[in-house]
Amino acid sequence: MFFIKRFIIWGLILGVSVTQILLYIPIFTCRSSGKNVLCSPIYKVQLIEDSKLTHDFIATLNELLRLLSYLTIDMGWDGEITTPTIYDNGYLDKAMKENNIFKVNYFGYCKFQDSKNDYCSRLTSSCLDLFGTIAKDMGVYLSRYTSNYKTNPDVIGSSLQQFYYLTLLSIYKFLKMDHKNDNNFLQILYGIHNVKVSDTIHVYSDSYKSAVITLYISMISNNVLKDLLLLEFTAVILLFLAISGFGALLFIWKKQTILPLIIMIISIISFMLSFFSFASTLTNILSLKRLERNEDIIENGWEMLQVTYGSGFIFACIRHSLQWVILILGIVVKKYYSVVPKPQPVIQNEIKEEEDK
Repeated sequence: MFFIKRFIIWGLILGVSVTQILLYIPIFTCRSSGKNVLCSPIYKVQLIEDSKLTHDFIATLNELLRLLSYLTIDMGWDGEITTPTIYDNGYLDKAMKENNIFKVNYFGYCKFQDSKNDYCSRLTSSCLDLFGTIAKDMGVYLSRYTSNYKTNPDVIGSSLQQFYYLTLLSIYKFLKMDHKNDNNFLQILYGIHNVKVSDTIHVYSDSYKSAVITLYISMISNNVLKDLLLLEFTAVILLFLAISGFGALLFIWKKQTILPLIIMIISIISFMLSFFSFASTLTNILSLKRLERNEDIIENGWEMLQVTYGSGFIFACIRHSLQWVILILGIVVKKYYSVVPKPQPVIQNEIKEEEDK
C-alpha cells in the first residue's frame, strides 16, 4: 500500500498533462480544405450588412482585387486568360460580401460564403489579426482563378498579406512623423489655412491615427502570440517527458533530486507562457468587439463586425485553467518528492570548543 501511495500525485499530474496536450490539437485546425473540414475557431466574424462603413470597406476591397486581377491579365502572369471578358466576370465582386463568415484560428482560417465552406488556408504570421487575415484571403481568392497558383494559393495570399503589413508600417511611421510636425502634411494636402478647419483636421488625424495604431499593435502582438503558443506547446511536451521519466524512477526511488525541480520549473514557465497567450487572445477578441454595434451605446461610425466566440476559445479557457492545476501539482511534487538533506551530526568536542569561545 505504501508503494502505491507514492504514485498517486504522479498519476494525477500525468493525467492532467496528457489532457493538456490533447487540448492543444484544436489550435492546429482550420488549415486545410476538404469535404469534412475540421475547424475549431477562436472567434467567428461576419460583417454587418446595414453599416455604411461595411459597404465602403467591401467596395474598397473588391476594387483593389479587381485592380490586381487587371494587373494579372495585363502583365501576362496567367497564360490561360487571353480574352478581355474576364474583366466583367462576376467572381471579382464575390471576394468579399456581407454574408461572408470568417472562422479564425491561431494558425489558419476558414471562409464560409452562403452558409457553405468555400476554403480554408494556413496563417503563418497574422495569427488572430483579422485584417491581416482578410488581406491574405484576398490573395488566396485571386490565386484560385489564376492557373499558375491554383495548386498553391498561399503564395499570392502570403505576398498580399506582407504587402498589407509593409503598407501599415509605412503609414504608421508617416502619421507618427506628421503628428510631430503638427499635421503640416495633412493641412497642405487639404489646402487648409484657417484655424477652425485646421482644428477639425487635428480631430480627424487623431481618429485615423488611433485606428492605424490599433492595427499596428494588432500586427505586432499577434506575431508575438504565434511564438508564445509554439513555446507554450513545447514547454507542455517537455513537461510530459519530465513527468514520464519521474514516474519511471519512482519504481526505484521515492525521493529524487533533479526531476522534481525540473517539473516545478517547467510548470512555472508553461504557466507564464499560457497566461500571456491567453491574455493576448482575449485582448484580440475584445478589441474586435469594439467594432460591434451596441444598442446601448451611441454609434461612433466604426461599427462593422459581428463577433462571436468559437469552440477554440472554450478549449483555450480549459487549457489555461489546467495550467493552474499543473502549477500547483508541480510545486507539490517538488515539496514531497525531493531529497531533503540530512543535518550533519555535531561532534561533542566542537560543541565544547564553541562554548569555550
